[in-house]
Amino acid sequence: MAPPAPAYSSFVAVSRPAASGTVIVIAWILALCSMLYLLPWAVAATRNKSGEIAIFLINFFLGWTVIGWFVALIMACCPEPQTPVVVINHVPPPQPYYR
Repeated sequence: MAPPAPAYSSFVAVSRPAASGTVIVIAWILALCSMLYLLPWAVAATRNKSGEIAIFLINFFLGWTVIGWFVALIMACCPEPQTPVVVINHVPPPQPYYR
């Protein structure tokens, strides 16, 4: 008697890894020490944004223009775009049973 055919399935992970607690604490400490100048970066770190580094760079280099600060804050507060994921489970057709 032949062993049963293996079952095939797929697993797709669509979430980002959890935010580092150390980065979040450092971001909020620096935001408070800079009198909320780095607030957009702290918000981005807390929300685990995919563009966290870009938000930090815009905030750090262009935040003094006030417009750059608001751009970074808006980027930090916008929701992440959702990527549709299609999972196709392929199961081979059953093999005929011969004696």
